[in-house]
Amino acid sequence: MQISSLEVANQVVNKNPDLDWNGWEIVHDVQDDSAEYSTEGIFKRVTGKWYRRISYPFIEGTGWDIPSTLIRV
Repeated sequence: MQISSLEVANQVVNKNPDLDWNGWEIVHDVQDDSAEYSTEGIFKRVTGKWYRRISYPFIEGTGWDIPSTLIRV
């Protein structure tokens, strides 16, 4: 789903606990034990687990392209 408004993007992030902001990118962290060996891997000390971080960057003129499966009503 194409989101061109910062206000709508912020609503999407606020409604989905799996999404977060990293600067102007919307990020989705998926728990994955094998992420330790991935360039997309991050370790969260709070949970003590590895996650694969998928980024959805802001694209000038079009906004963010986020899978509709991540958008919650």
